[in-house]
Amino acid sequence: MKKDFENTYKMKDVNKDKLQSLGFRYSKSNSDSENNFYLYRFPVHKYKKLTTIFCELLVEEKSGCAVINVYDANGNFYTPFYHDRYGNFSIMSTRIEKNILKELKKLEIEKRKWLINEKESSCIWKSKL
Repeated sequence: MKKDFENTYKMKDVNKDKLQSLGFRYSKSNSDSENNFYLYRFPVHKYKKLTTIFCELLVEEKSGCAVINVYDANGNFYTPFYHDRYGNFSIMSTRIEKNILKELKKLEIEKRKWLINEKESSCIWKSKL
């Protein structure tokens, strides 16, 4: 099954105030002198009220490009989300994907096609993460 989350995502009308009002926080570790990144974390799976799997959205302020990562409770990439070829994780993956898509809709982040020659800032930084 090919993941929908291998696509590029973008938030429209991005600015610092909008990001902060939605709950994003400035990510000093991902930002540099030219690019400001904002981070948003939310649970995608809980067990007995404890978050066991969470999603992290990283949005670049100038372009609005977003990267999606999924982690387990220890902060490690949740491997079955990325590589579901082996094992039986379809029920869990479906639940995680549903929760992520719900949050993306709430935050007004959309899937977009990759355009190589854009006038705006491109999402080339995505490959560095």
